[in-house]
Amino acid sequence: MAELRRCLTDTGLPLLVRIIGALVRLYALPLTRIVELTTDQFHRDAYLTLDRHPVLLPPALAALLDEQIAELHDPLTPQGRRHLLLPGAVPGRPHNPAGLADQMRQHDLPVRAARNTAPRSTLRRRVPVRLQRPAEGSLLIGTNVAEPCGP
Repeated sequence: MAELRRCLTDTGLPLLVRIIGALVRLYALPLTRIVELTTDQFHRDAYLTLDRHPVLLPPALAALLDEQIAELHDPLTPQGRRHLLLPGAVPGRPHNPAGLADQMRQHDLPVRAARNTAPRSTLRRRVPVRLQRPAEGSLLIGTNVAEPCGP
């Protein structure tokens, strides 16, 4: 938990390291999936779509992702193209996961150990969604994206 707190609060760390560190420590995401995340998977109301499942984000992580998107040169994607959330040095190409693992180690935030100790309760946390049926009221499901339910 100390490493997660550090990722979310230590402004001395590069933004990329903070985001990757938090995603690994909260959701046990491998670097190969993190480098493929796109801006359209992040939703301003604090959730991230992983595969087809919306996952709640802590407000501090949502703020980091907002900051990352604001720093992108062209956060709006041309029609039919997806913009990488954490683009690599070559435009349109993701970072090399092995290079990111080295960078994380340089900041004393190893990835493999963190993935193995991510809290199990957060691994499957999904945003419940309310779908309206005219005669039957509402139905809660966790795999479709529609209007998020309140707490």
